[in-house]
Amino acid sequence: MSILDIVKKVKIETLSFEKHPCKALDEEVIIHYLNGLTLVAQIDKISDKRKEYLEILLNSFELSDEVLESCIEFAKNPDEKMIFNMMQVFAKREIKYNFII
Repeated sequence: MSILDIVKKVKIETLSFEKHPCKALDEEVIIHYLNGLTLVAQIDKISDKRKEYLEILLNSFELSDEVLESCIEFAKNPDEKMIFNMMQVFAKREIKYNFII
């Protein structure tokens, strides 16, 4: 691994959105939020830059890398029932505005 790759990895692992409005939500809602973002990102294939953003969100929400892998798998093979549940969760919470932005 090159020095640049190491610095980039450390940067991603240490960055977080400390005041992200979704941080206070329960884990299930956060997973829906991440699944939704990943699903949108997958429309034109998840770029490295978008994946980095998702990794920073994981840090912000104090979640493991496995969650991101699960979200990517979901985005590649979306489940209709899960999307329906996600939309129901978003409809009832202010998270819908964060998601849209």
